Amino acid sequence: RIQAIKLMRTMMLLQPLHFPLSFGRAVVAVAEHTQDNLCQSALSMICELSVLNPRMASVCGGIRAVQMGLVANHSNVMLQRLQKTYGTAIPTAAPLNEFMTLSMVRLYNSPDTRRYL
Repeated sequence: RIQAIKLMRTMMLLQPLHFPLSFGRAVVAVAEHTQDNLCQSALSMICELSVLNPRMASVCGGIRAVQMGLVANHSNVMLQRLQKTYGTAIPTAAPLNEFMTLSMVRLYNSPDTRRYL
């Protein structure tokens, strides 16, 4: 699975306008399973796809996955702050939150990409 994600990411970076829809849907499926170890990698790949090819990110459901990832990661950050107060901690994805937020802001910023939201 890791090799497949690496292959898809390489293909996305080399030819973002010809990225297959089936690959996009596969990455979104991985990103939607929050207990999966590859979830954060898939979310960051979707963020990259939303910058390189926003139409494909929208068609395969990547924008929705990024929005759900933002909500889930924000909840984890808040939970970590609460648990830190009481002596236990959980891992957080704060840098990924920034990356997802920036990709969403970029989509909102341009009238050409705003329609994909």
